[in-house]
Amino acid sequence: MAIRAGTILTVENGRVIENGVVLVRDGRIQAVGADLEVPLGAEVVDYGPDAVLAPGLVSAYSDDQGSRSTDRAANPMLDALDGYDFYAKNYALLRGGVTSTYVVPSNGRLLSGLGAMVKTFGDTREQRIIGSGIALHGAIDKSARTTPGYWMPPIPATVDVGIGYAVEQLPKTTMGAILGLRELVALGRTGAEAPEWGLGVGPALARAMEAKLPWRISAVEEHEVRALVDFAKSAGVVVVIDKAHGAKPVAKAIAAAGVPVIYQVPAWGSDHGKDEDARWPDYSVPAALIGAGARVAISSSTPTRLLFDAQLASRGGLSPEAGLRAITLTPAELLGVSDRVGSIKAGKDADFVVLSAHPLQGGTVLATWLDGALAWAPDYEADARRAAAEKKNERISQVPYPTIVVTADEIHVGDGTIIAPGEVLLRDGKIGAVGRRVPRPAGSEVVHTSCLMPGIIDARGHLGLDGSSKVPSLDFDLKQIMAPGDLVDQRVALGGVTTVVMAPRGDSSRGAPSIAYKPAAQERQVVRSPATVQMQWADDNRLNSGKAVRSLLEKGKSYKEKWDEYHAKLAKWEPSDEEDAITEAAAESEEEEAAEDEPKDDKKKKKKKKGDPELDPDPVTGRWIADAKNGDAKFRLKLVPAEGSGDVEGNLRAPSVSDELVELTGSWNRDEKKLLASGLGSKGWVQVDATLQAIENEAKEKVWKLVGTLTAGSTSSEFTADRTSKDYPVAGRSQGRPVKPEVAKEPKGKPREPRLDPGMEPVKDILEGRRVLVVTVSRGDEIVDCVTACSEFGVKPVLYASSGLYSVASRVASKLGGVLVNSADARTEDLQARGVPLAFYSGMEEGTIDLALMAAYSVQRGMSPDGALRALTSDSAKLLKIEARVGRIAQGLDADVLALDGPPLAPGTSITRAWVNGREIVTE
Repeated sequence: MAIRAGTILTVENGRVIENGVVLVRDGRIQAVGADLEVPLGAEVVDYGPDAVLAPGLVSAYSDDQGSRSTDRAANPMLDALDGYDFYAKNYALLRGGVTSTYVVPSNGRLLSGLGAMVKTFGDTREQRIIGSGIALHGAIDKSARTTPGYWMPPIPATVDVGIGYAVEQLPKTTMGAILGLRELVALGRTGAEAPEWGLGVGPALARAMEAKLPWRISAVEEHEVRALVDFAKSAGVVVVIDKAHGAKPVAKAIAAAGVPVIYQVPAWGSDHGKDEDARWPDYSVPAALIGAGARVAISSSTPTRLLFDAQLASRGGLSPEAGLRAITLTPAELLGVSDRVGSIKAGKDADFVVLSAHPLQGGTVLATWLDGALAWAPDYEADARRAAAEKKNERISQVPYPTIVVTADEIHVGDGTIIAPGEVLLRDGKIGAVGRRVPRPAGSEVVHTSCLMPGIIDARGHLGLDGSSKVPSLDFDLKQIMAPGDLVDQRVALGGVTTVVMAPRGDSSRGAPSIAYKPAAQERQVVRSPATVQMQWADDNRLNSGKAVRSLLEKGKSYKEKWDEYHAKLAKWEPSDEEDAITEAAAESEEEEAAEDEPKDDKKKKKKKKGDPELDPDPVTGRWIADAKNGDAKFRLKLVPAEGSGDVEGNLRAPSVSDELVELTGSWNRDEKKLLASGLGSKGWVQVDATLQAIENEAKEKVWKLVGTLTAGSTSSEFTADRTSKDYPVAGRSQGRPVKPEVAKEPKGKPREPRLDPGMEPVKDILEGRRVLVVTVSRGDEIVDCVTACSEFGVKPVLYASSGLYSVASRVASKLGGVLVNSADARTEDLQARGVPLAFYSGMEEGTIDLALMAAYSVQRGMSPDGALRALTSDSAKLLKIEARVGRIAQGLDADVLALDGPPLAPGTSITRAWVNGREIVTE
């Protein structure tokens, strides 16, 4: 067989062959070059002049570990191949270009067993095994320091002997782990039995050390890496540092010690933690290690993403050549299988991957070959089958908006338009102008960047929920839980996501609202509330599937018809002269009453100052801000009781007692003015015990305040809280003379306005095309039913979790409002070609920072870069009907823009600066 390609990257000595050919026979490479004579009768496969041929990728880690975790802290007898599934169809790995992978015996132990290397495709077990027992696999990081106690009951268990007890196993600290490794090395040199480590450990280690197997040990934090380097210098065994997330400061020491590293790219697409010391991904470590002279292989915690994660490593300055070697030849060398895989060289296995461009420069996998046979090629149908209140809640900044002119080599407007070069004027929190040249007002700051794009929109995320799984009703205003952005929100904005549609984690049969907001904004934070109404189509009883959606739309239709009828009558109604006179008389009567009552009201107010202020019918509901007297942090308390005395529910945000929002329940006694509420926080049980007291403020007026104690565990803190707002207005009762009958303000005969229903208003907007209905539905037949039912009401639904859409896309595409997608969805480009708007979503809290990576990964799998960018920005905004504020770099829209050091969505591109509402985001 002869395989041709425009470029062949052999990796061997960095050799690159233009317009080359690879000759293959019996699964092995016979020759590679540019001017080879193709033998008579050989099958020729020509991928064309634009294709790039590279060695099959070597994954130095597999998340499909061969065996379960061993009971003992060290078990060198455990072979990874004993539990490996040789019958698994590794389509996802092959689609990612991975042809061979390291199998982990188990994880989370000081010495977990023997690793192995296997092919990801093959007919027989023997064909797939490249090497067994190739490394001693272990760890000294946190995962290895939680080994449970070991218990071996005596046999037989008698009354006098007992049943024994669990013996604590080491290590518990990094120092203990290093001491344990030294003890195991010493044990291996003698081969003696050591009951404290387990039967057979000594002889097994002796065999491994006689074979000179490398010790592949995981170390994550900087101090763990340093400890492992010191161990490697003195132990007299070959050590390979695994993971090494904190290795950057130790790069020179690693290189000087000659210790190789298998760097595992940090996982993305998940929440990273809110604590200040939380580890957030740093993709520059491989470049720093290679720059210092260390040998580095790159692995991925999700091997199907190996190619993409290696592309991410280029953010730190890693060259494409070094990056490709780090996922091919170097891991093969470190794991002892470079004689068979890792490069394109005569005599090696015919494992290679065909790409649309250089692997480390955005290339998409076109085909994967293994042992001279085509193991994977694009078959989308087969893939589909296999897959089967702003004012209350926003702090208005008094700092004037800066005026900034951003010049860029390229401006990606968001709708596919590119201005190169171009300029953007940011003024008064808006985009003042965009074009080749824009005005430069006096005093404006001018900054330059390589590339500019709009802020990214997360179409369905959970940032701001703080772990809550509550599903609010449609009449609940999510603006009540908004707060100015904190450090995590700023990090998210610097990661590119400037707008998040915060949606509850679940759906409701009555509809659940979401809110589009800007987490990092200090003002004008809410983009739209509610942004969408989300519902679940499927029901456990399939006969009931869709009933809730139909019922809500029916109710909304009836509600809308009442308002349509009212507006139609109002348009036809004309007041008579007599009705005008009545209206004027009513107004004059009200003015006279106001003038008559004013002096008496003033006297009442003066009298009230001498005693306690009047107590509202509901004096507790609202937002409370408290300062603890012992210097404790501020917290906010929101309570929603019934009128008078009764049950209370709400939430408490107090970093001193809980890292998460505390959900409270309790009681309110009006007669005793007593509040008692409690809930479980991340640091233990929390209780609020307070009374309502009339206290003088700075104006010498008495106001109601909550005074009490906040208790968490064994500590307590006294506090005084002010109510800064109410969730809803409460009318006070009249204490004066009897109220006069109200004079009708509406003229006689004027159509009466229908009752306003806050829960139906969003549904009315959906029916009028001003708001979005998001439906969770996955099965193909149910998708058809859902779209058909919604179209009867004139509604184009937006689909979520719609894995079965591709089988019915041609039937429903024209009736869809859009589809929410993430990096796991395939054939997104097919939907875009049909004109279906797409919007990327994260479904996470602070993990939304990786939304751009999800889109970039979709590009690497075949989605068009322009389509992916639109799905993050303009298409997402249109789908959510918030395009009047965000989604594009256009005059009049909010000044949410991102500065980049390269093309958007290229894995090697980093976001260098971000502006939200015209203010630059910075982290302290």
